[in-house]
Amino acid sequence: MKIEASTLRGYGPYLGLEIYSGVNAFGSPCLVALHRASGNLSDVRCAPAPADLMMDVASSRDGFEGFEGRAGDGIIRFVLRDDTVDAYVYLIPEAG
Repeated sequence: MKIEASTLRGYGPYLGLEIYSGVNAFGSPCLVALHRASGNLSDVRCAPAPADLMMDVASSRDGFEGFEGRAGDGIIRFVLRDDTVDAYVYLIPEAG
């Protein structure tokens, strides 16, 4: 999934993750999530155009619990649409 460095574009932080898009060596768009606190790569997803590009990042990856400012297990789904990235938070309700 070699992403060409010259194509990287940052979208800023979101709940403790830094989100980037770029284009890989095959010309496919990619999404990248970096865990800010650890500097670890949380996830990378690429999909050939015109497929929808989505990336799910779990709250239990990279040794952190919950997302910054939100407790509990769940995922954030990032969706690349043209020049924007939408984020959807899905939290698993705690057992009561």
